[in-house]
Amino acid sequence: MGYLWTTFLYNPLLNALVALYSNFAGQNLGIAIIELVVVIRIFMLPLTVISERARARYESLREKLSQVEDMYKNDPIAKKEMMRKLLERNKIKPWAKAMVLSVLFVVLIILYWVFLVAVSDNDFTGLYSWNRAPDFLDTNFLGFDLNARSFIWAFAVALLVHLSIWSEQKKHKDSLSKADLIYRLMFPVSILIVLYLLPMAKSLFLLTSLIITVIIVGVRSLFAKDPESGVGPFKPAFDPEEDETLNS
Repeated sequence: MGYLWTTFLYNPLLNALVALYSNFAGQNLGIAIIELVVVIRIFMLPLTVISERARARYESLREKLSQVEDMYKNDPIAKKEMMRKLLERNKIKPWAKAMVLSVLFVVLIILYWVFLVAVSDNDFTGLYSWNRAPDFLDTNFLGFDLNARSFIWAFAVALLVHLSIWSEQKKHKDSLSKADLIYRLMFPVSILIVLYLLPMAKSLFLLTSLIITVIIVGVRSLFAKDPESGVGPFKPAFDPEEDETLNS
């Protein structure tokens, strides 16, 4: 396990960060982290597009999903099967978003260890032969220490998450439950607490990734309009009221 972690996860990220820091970020670690996020998100762009398309289609199916809930509220097995058909026939792939989040989560963990070893201890063991080790990694970014806690940067991430949730929920404000309102408040608060306990670099990483997501969603919405979701001319390929499969 240690060999796999070091060879295929820790060392590649360490080398990527050091290479960006030395060659493309003007020896500014904050800019290097931002560049690292951009590179990762570019490689993940196909998954991100699939994820956003699925999200948009899911939003346009909310009414149909509610119909399924009402029609099969006394038959959980039939309800689960009908929802599966609804998502499958409309080519909604929830796994894409899960993969994007998983990759970002893994990178965040590796970045934590890079800061723990390379930044704090100035230990560059694992650098490839072509990658020259710097004397040290300067953690100053816009007057903040990337290796220290920062309430301001943690709050910025939590605020953006809150605004993103609010933006999605306002499209269906008439059907929001108490649980939805609690989620809109408590999820950002949880993020704020966790990020405040971690070095500021983690907040910068997540903030950059969230901003990229906002940009992708905005650009996509400009090129395709949907009556409900704002993305893509989309008509559900399956109507639960017209399907007789489960009634036969």
